Amino acid sequence: MLGRFGWFQDNSGKHVHPPKELRPSQRGLFDVQGNLFEWTHDWYSAYEAEAITDPLGAKRGSDRVFRGGSWGSVAADGRSANRSPFGPTLRSDNVGFRLALSPSLKSEE
Repeated sequence: MLGRFGWFQDNSGKHVHPPKELRPSQRGLFDVQGNLFEWTHDWYSAYEAEAITDPLGAKRGSDRVFRGGSWGSVAADGRSANRSPFGPTLRSDNVGFRLALSPSLKSEE
């Protein structure tokens, strides 16, 4: 099913794609899996053994986390739960970051 929602090695043509060329997720989000690995703010460390909701990760470290897959990844890597450690100076054409804009709140008059 990833081929309907995200770019990976089997459907990407070996390059990054502009946003919104594929279908949105069930939550209405575009391009959350695949296309580019996403750099995160987290330092990499192994997760604790017990289940934790929204773990924060290590307070410091040598590697940062990036998530999901990219246009060059196998389909199994195209999950937001997929996380990989890489040094903060890594430069690659299949790694990016996500910009998010919160909707402004309108006051009712």
